[in-house]
Amino acid sequence: MKKAQVWSMDVVIAITIFTLVFIGLFLTIGIASKGSKSGTLISENEMISNALLADTNNISIISGNKLDKAAILNFSQKDYEEIKAELGITSDFCIYFEETDGDITDIEGIYAIGDPLVNITYGEGNKWLCNGTKVSGE
Repeated sequence: MKKAQVWSMDVVIAITIFTLVFIGLFLTIGIASKGSKSGTLISENEMISNALLADTNNISIISGNKLDKAAILNFSQKDYEEIKAELGITSDFCIYFEETDGDITDIEGIYAIGDPLVNITYGEGNKWLCNGTKVSGE
């Protein structure tokens, strides 16, 4: 082989390697910048908690240090998509009320607020839908 041909082949290999590294770098950056689903869920969980506990908005269910039963009733009567918009979230959610022993309880007949298709599972085979319907268990 002539010296010019060897030099040309080296340049082609170098450009190919550079291009592959460049594409790999952009793919890695693109995947990393999208963020993880778990990070979104954690962030939205905090948004829901803060909104429901703040005394300064129209979706708070706490008055002073106690649950506001009238606010819970009002909140539960809102449309699910309306609640998601007010909370500023995109993920599905279910807010339920739990006793200190872990059993799900009701507040003024309301067991849960959120997506009626979300399941709540706790303890030994106890399963509820987010609309408060008990599916299985004791």
